[in-house]
Amino acid sequence: MSVSRRSIRVQLTQWYALVVLVALCLFGVVSYVALRQAMAASKSDTLLRREGRIFTYLRELNANQDPGRWLLQLGDYATAAPEGELIQVYSAEGERLYPQSSTPAPKISWPSKRDCTAPCFGEALVNQHPVRTMRHDHVIAGQTVRVCMAGSMVEHLDILHHFRSALLWCLPLVLILSGLGGYLLSARALKPVDRMTKTAVEIGISNLSNRIPVENSGDEVQRLAEAWNDLLSRLEDAVERQRQFTSDASHDLRTSIAVILATGQLTLRHQRTEEEYREAIATMVSECDSTSHLLEDLLLLARGDALPAKTDHRPVNLSALVSEVSQRASSLAAANGQRIDVDTTVEPIVIFGDDKLLPRLLSILIDNAVKYTPAGGSIHVSLQRCGDGLAHLKVQDTGIGISPELLPKIFDRFYRADPVRNRNPGGFGLGLAIAKSVAAAHSAEISVSSVLNRGSTFVVKFPECLAIALSDSENMALTKGH
Repeated sequence: MSVSRRSIRVQLTQWYALVVLVALCLFGVVSYVALRQAMAASKSDTLLRREGRIFTYLRELNANQDPGRWLLQLGDYATAAPEGELIQVYSAEGERLYPQSSTPAPKISWPSKRDCTAPCFGEALVNQHPVRTMRHDHVIAGQTVRVCMAGSMVEHLDILHHFRSALLWCLPLVLILSGLGGYLLSARALKPVDRMTKTAVEIGISNLSNRIPVENSGDEVQRLAEAWNDLLSRLEDAVERQRQFTSDASHDLRTSIAVILATGQLTLRHQRTEEEYREAIATMVSECDSTSHLLEDLLLLARGDALPAKTDHRPVNLSALVSEVSQRASSLAAANGQRIDVDTTVEPIVIFGDDKLLPRLLSILIDNAVKYTPAGGSIHVSLQRCGDGLAHLKVQDTGIGISPELLPKIFDRFYRADPVRNRNPGGFGLGLAIAKSVAAAHSAEISVSSVLNRGSTFVVKFPECLAIALSDSENMALTKGH
């Protein structure tokens, strides 16, 4: 499998190599500086020990009380000093006492600190060779003298040079090895992701039931696989609903078109009376009207899917709206031998909503209750302001009820308890789906509870309930157009 230059594996390797490079550079610089300081400190200790041995030697000769004898014995000792080490003595005024000013001696830049009663150290060049310098002021026979010593740093610099060369040679090697190791480690870490990618690529519209294998590793890869599987489940459900929606919509549209076509063809086969033509046209008009309602419902659902919530919302007197819609449905209920009771608060409840969609929601719930309640039954519609700050709209009937296993599906589009989806007693199975869509557009929650053969209760909880006392004119203004 080819690896893209910008693949995560390559990027991880590059970052890993960069981190190792920076770490190695820091390690090299710190190590080099520490080694250099350690060698300088070692040379300083060597100079201090040599100075100590000089004064021990002079003390044993009792020469440190006589400056002249002290300098003479110092010269004897200096001739035995190791190669590369220098000793010079100056007076407090800077006059060279040893070697004598008439004797050639290399010029060295000694530490220039004013007070060197404690040893002062520095670095200088002698004949282009680096040396470590030390100056220490002493009082001998009441006279201040400056003892200056220098030791060669050539060997130390050679060691530093070899150390630096070793670092420069090892750096590319370690970088290559770390890059290779980082690539292998990233490849191993991303291997589950490669398997997930391969499986995801193989999943298409025809096999959405396939899932990505999940390894119980407890890491981010497992969470990613679980998230993908959850996404696939939701996608599968959405596609299945879309298929069912398309199938049901086409079924109902084909049925209406078939009725219109069959009625027209049968009517045209033979000469008909005026009354028969009227009946045929009435049938066709009825089917056209039914199809028109179906298309309107489909457009409403499509608009609910496409538009965000709370579009074109304004204050709506929900109490007056409930009373108005219930009053319109009372005539149909009375014709079926049913009764509609309405219970609302004394103070009108005002919510922000769409004054065209809310009546549709109420009509769907009340008409649904009337449709599935037998003669002699009752429908109770109530609107109350609850302590949770929500307005609870409740539509309760004493109808045939809904089986528990069907409750989760009744808000699906085109879903009806009748498996063949007959239009008796009317409708296409879109009503409750539209009700749910309208509720969602108002950030409301719709729920249902039901007991078979005892009735159902639909509850819609509207948010942002406003306790506003309205005048009659305001009530009329808020409900105008319903």
